[in-house]
Amino acid sequence: MSALLKQRAAVNFCRTHPGKAFDEGMYDELLRWKITQEPAEPEYVVYILENLWERGREELRLLGVTTVSEAFIRMMDFIRGGTNSGVLCGPEGKPIIVTGMFREDTGQMVTWFQATEEFTKYVEPITRLMMHEIECYGGDISVYSVCVHPQTERWFKLMGFLPDGWTEKLPSGATMRRFTKAAVEIECSVC
Repeated sequence: MSALLKQRAAVNFCRTHPGKAFDEGMYDELLRWKITQEPAEPEYVVYILENLWERGREELRLLGVTTVSEAFIRMMDFIRGGTNSGVLCGPEGKPIIVTGMFREDTGQMVTWFQATEEFTKYVEPITRLMMHEIECYGGDISVYSVCVHPQTERWFKLMGFLPDGWTEKLPSGATMRRFTKAAVEIECSVC
């Protein structure tokens, strides 16, 4: 990993993880795949939404979000009102995924993401990074999904998220479900 890229990754990590130690190994793995971590800047979010993978477009449609403008407003609200937001970019510098966390009015922390089709090429290192970020958070955390892809629930389970029984019938007729990962009483092995 080049010194400049490692420094950028460390700055981004420390900005979103005050008091946590930067894990060079995690970011060396991303760089082996030529993936960089960037702040969740509007131009990256627009790129992802304009190049959203089919399951993302379908899920947003079922949620009643039908334009890039509506999706952009929603994502930027999550980013401005949340924490740990960021973008992962591929080898050519093109954004692959935007993700982050925010606290609901109930106090529950929620994670979210949207991706381009490129995510499927990098699913392993990105999933490991996301699991690491969630482990560093340390508290209960949830994710909401309409589960438009048959592998969605399996992927959530791999990351430690299990259905918690909450559902909501959407105006589109789809059912949104909540998956929750309970806090684990262990110290993050790399933080």
